Amino acid sequence: MTRISTVADLLHVRAERTPDALAFRFQGARDGDADDITAAALHARASRLAARLGVAPGARVLILHPPGNGYIAAFFGCLFAGAVPVPAYPPRMNRNLERIQAIMADAGAEVAVTTVAMAARLAPEAELAGLRWVAEDATEDPGPFQPVVVAPDALAFLQYTSGSTGTPKGVMVTHANLLANLAAIVERFRLGPHSRGVIWLPPFHDMGLIGGILAPMAAQFPCTLMAPTTFLVRPSAWLAAVSRERATVSGGPDFAWALAARRVSEEVRATLDLSAWDVAFTGAEPVRPATLARFAEAFAPCGFRPTSFLPCYGLAEGTLIVSGVADRRGATMARVSADALAQMVVAPGDTEIVSCGPAALDTELRIVHPDTGVTLSEGHVGEILARGPGVAAGYFGRPEATAEAFSDGWLHTGDLGFLARHELFVTGRKKDLVLLRGRNLYPQDLEVAAEAAHAELRGNSSAAFGVEVDGEERLVIVLEVDARRVPEPTTIAEAVVAAIAQAFDASVHAVVLLPAGGIPRTSSGKVRRAATRQAWLAGTLLGGGEDGA
Repeated sequence: MTRISTVADLLHVRAERTPDALAFRFQGARDGDADDITAAALHARASRLAARLGVAPGARVLILHPPGNGYIAAFFGCLFAGAVPVPAYPPRMNRNLERIQAIMADAGAEVAVTTVAMAARLAPEAELAGLRWVAEDATEDPGPFQPVVVAPDALAFLQYTSGSTGTPKGVMVTHANLLANLAAIVERFRLGPHSRGVIWLPPFHDMGLIGGILAPMAAQFPCTLMAPTTFLVRPSAWLAAVSRERATVSGGPDFAWALAARRVSEEVRATLDLSAWDVAFTGAEPVRPATLARFAEAFAPCGFRPTSFLPCYGLAEGTLIVSGVADRRGATMARVSADALAQMVVAPGDTEIVSCGPAALDTELRIVHPDTGVTLSEGHVGEILARGPGVAAGYFGRPEATAEAFSDGWLHTGDLGFLARHELFVTGRKKDLVLLRGRNLYPQDLEVAAEAAHAELRGNSSAAFGVEVDGEERLVIVLEVDARRVPEPTTIAEAVVAAIAQAFDASVHAVVLLPAGGIPRTSSGKVRRAATRQAWLAGTLLGGGEDGA
C-alpha cells in the first residue's frame, strides 16, 4: 500500500483502495448534465498528461484549464511529473492577459496546461509568447509513465495571491504544508468516507482547490463540482446540487450565502431538501451575522440547520485554514463596542462579530500590536499571527517579502482581530483601516451601513476607503447600483451620507455610484478595495459621483 508523504500519493492511494468508486462529478450549467470520473480513471488521465509534459522535476507549470475533471487531472499530472503546478485564472475573451504574463514571468513558467481549444486561442497572444502548450484533453497516448518521487519538503504548488496592487506574489506551499493543512481541515470539518461534497468555488484559488478537490481526495469521499459562473448566474444550481446529492459539506464566502438567500425563489426552495448538510463553511471574507441569519431563515423550511454553519478563517499564506469553529455548534457571536474597537480595545456593546473558532490542528495563534509587535492579551485588537506546519514556506523568489511576512517562524497575516476564550474574532485588515480624525474605522462596517441605507443597494456591492484631501484623510464610498431601477441617483448618495453620519458620526467625502460589476474584484469575487481606491484617484472608475458632507 502506498504511504502518503506527498500530495500525489493521495490519488495513488485512492486509485489503489477504491479504483472504481466515484471521485468527482462535474455538474454542467444545466441540472442533470454531469461528467463523472472514478479514482482509477483520474489516475490514468493524470499519468498520461505527466508523460506528455516533458519537464524536469521542480519546473513550474501554468494551469490555464477551465474548471472540470480535466483541471483535476492537470493538477495531479503536474505532481506525478514532479513539476510544480501554478494555478491561474483562465482568461475569458483573452482578457486579463497581463496578470497571467506577470505570473508566468514571476514563476519562470515555460509550459502551460490547458485544453486543445484554449491552446489554439491563447497561443497566438503576444503576452504569452514563449510558453509551450500541452493540452490535457489531447487524444494521443504517450505510453506508460512512472511517477516522479519528490521529498515532502518540495514545492507542491504555487498559489498566486489575488492581491489588489503590484505584481502578484507566489505563495510557496510544500507537500508537507499541504498535507498538514488538509489534516487540519479533515479534523475540524469531521470529514471522512461518509461525507459528500458540493463545491462551486474556483479551483485556481486555495479555497476551491484545497477545500473542493484535495480535501475530498484526502478524506476519500465523492465531491460534485461546478463552475463558479454556474453558481453566479444561477445560485439555485448550487443548492439544487446539495439537495440532489445529499451533500454533507459545502460552503463559500459571505457574498455567496447572501446571493442565494436573495435570489433563490420560494418555488425553488419548495423543491430542496438540505437536511443532510451538516458542514456549511463560510470564510474568505468577513462573516456577517445578518447574512447567516437571512440564509438560515430562508432555508429553514428546506431542512437547513443554523448549527451547520462553520465560520472559519484562513489565507493563502497559511496554505488555507488557520482557525475554524469546532464541535458543529454553528456560528457564535461576540457583542462588542464599535467605538472601543476603533481604539483597538474590546468592550461590550451592540456590534456583533462572528467567531472564527479556535486555532486549527497543530496551529498557534497570537495577537500583536500592529506597530510594535508586542504580544497583546485577550481584550485587545491587534495583528493576527499564526504558526504551525500548515503555514507556507514564503513567497517564491522574494526573500525580502518572505522575511517581512514570515518572521521568526510566525506568519504575519496583515489581518486584525482579537482572541476571546481562545477563539479568534477577525475585525478587519490592517492596511484597509480608514483613519478619520484619530478614529480607526473598519471598511466592512462602513460598507454594511452604506448598503443598508437604500432598498436598491445589495450586500457585497461596495468599497469604502480613505483618501488624503488637503492633508486630512477623508472617506470615499463606492457602490454598485442598477441605474434602470434608480432614475435619480442623488437619493442614494444622500441616504448613504446620512447613514454613515448616523452610525459613525463621520462625514463622507464622496459617494460614487457604478453599474453592476463596476467595482474591481478578485477572480473569486472579493472586492478589491485598494484597486478601487487607485482607480478613484486616477479618475478611471466608470460611474457618477456625489459629494458628501
